[in-house]
Amino acid sequence: MNKQLTIYDYSDTPVEIIIPNYEDVVAASCEVISGDEILTITYKDGSHKTYDSCDCRLHGYYDGEVDIPLERLDEISTIPHSYDMLEHFGDTDAKIRIGYEAFFDILDLMKEGKI
Repeated sequence: MNKQLTIYDYSDTPVEIIIPNYEDVVAASCEVISGDEILTITYKDGSHKTYDSCDCRLHGYYDGEVDIPLERLDEISTIPHSYDMLEHFGDTDAKIRIGYEAFFDILDLMKEGKI
């Protein structure tokens, strides 16, 4: 049986994915890079399948990662903002961490005279 889910990119654009052989899935985790969700599915045989919400990423900021209990995996489709998704599944410092990173990026741009 296949499972259809929605993951989101940095601008909250939905990306529909289909996970084949869902009955063989044993684990799921979702990493956020520059606001884009990257869902990794692990199967019984140890193989992995990765679904990336973005096909062209200009930045590679690591925003966080959470393990998602399989019984709650459908919830990922209902949370359109990546940082809210991280928080929903237990990364309660995600928004604070992202705010600090953005602040220091802005300072660097100011020092370089770009803003």
